[in-house]
Amino acid sequence: MAIWSLFTVPALARNFQCAQYRCTGTNQSDNILERACNTVADHIEALRGADTIKANLYGSDTDRSFGNRGPGTLYTDDGDGRDEAWGGPGFDRCYGTRVDVTVGCEVIR
Repeated sequence: MAIWSLFTVPALARNFQCAQYRCTGTNQSDNILERACNTVADHIEALRGADTIKANLYGSDTDRSFGNRGPGTLYTDDGDGRDEAWGGPGFDRCYGTRVDVTVGCEVIR
């Protein structure tokens, strides 16, 4: 006999480091770190919530960060000038090198 729950369990916020190229957060407020290696590109997508994406820890790579819904803080300032920070609906802060691509960010530094 199967027992079905009438309630859904929300995804909990995560603080984690990506393990593969495409990396996705939860609908909560996440802290997402790029993979631990120079010359390794990352594609990091936050979902909803006040997310922080840190794609500035390792350089000589091309990282793509997507804030999506909710306020976000996206760091791509690793000094290589090959990264992208894409804000989304919500108030987004993007910190990159002068030649990084920033789109949809309310604050750019």
